[in-house]
Amino acid sequence: MEQLWTQLALQSINGFVLGMNLALIASGLALIFGVMDVVNFAHGEFYMLGAYLTWLIMQFIPSFALNLVVAPIIVSALGIVILYALLKSVLGKKAIYTLLATYGIGMALRELVLIFFGGTSKSIQPPIETKITILTMEYSLYRFFILICSLLVIVGLWLFLKKSKYGLWIRATAQDHEMAAAIGISRPLIYAIVFGVGSGMASIAGILMAPLTTVYHTMGIDILLLAFIIVVVGGMGSLKGALIASLLIGEVQAVGSIFIKPTYAFILCQILLMVILLVRPQGILEKR
Repeated sequence: MEQLWTQLALQSINGFVLGMNLALIASGLALIFGVMDVVNFAHGEFYMLGAYLTWLIMQFIPSFALNLVVAPIIVSALGIVILYALLKSVLGKKAIYTLLATYGIGMALRELVLIFFGGTSKSIQPPIETKITILTMEYSLYRFFILICSLLVIVGLWLFLKKSKYGLWIRATAQDHEMAAAIGISRPLIYAIVFGVGSGMASIAGILMAPLTTVYHTMGIDILLLAFIIVVVGGMGSLKGALIASLLIGEVQAVGSIFIKPTYAFILCQILLMVILLVRPQGILEKR
């Protein structure tokens, strides 16, 4: 019985860490949808690119802290280039066009990574290998590092949207595109900021999780489905909803894996999605 309580405690912490990491991905996805009305099927690939860039840069400069700064900037810049080069022509058109465009971009990015890096998975050494004792069991201190970093990025995004001039412009554009344009807010500039920030947040999540998992070219597909579940459960375009749903999904996966196989825990998340869609189809916080 004591061992079960210990497992529950540790898995609850794991669920909180996983939930905060998922919140990075889902918040970026929700931000892009809320402002641009784009369901970005390539979002998982920015998560994957963050992990691969971390591995690549560390072959030459073994500094994980440097990666947390440099890699998101590179991925954000790449996201903006993709937006203007490949997505600009389909923005504002029927949803099927952006769905197909982002799906194709995701496939292209995966194939390019496969060509350049091969199909063999890569591994990254955790920057913090210290373990602490929690209820007679050892626990990696690096997971707390993930939690703190994720929390700081989420708080930073909130402050940016609430306190900065560009954050005000982003919120105005999300509420009414035409009115925002009428008062002189540049829609292309706002789209570039939003897509760059969303892509960068996904890459940070990939960087933080890379030392705990292997790095492989399809890792974005695995995380994208969870991100979509979170965005739908939280309410399409709702950042608060995405955060709450991320923590909920993280706990369901982590605690559920004690009693059932991890694959079944993922199915449990999908069942949760279906139940919420039946009871509250607009999501947890989205208005009907």
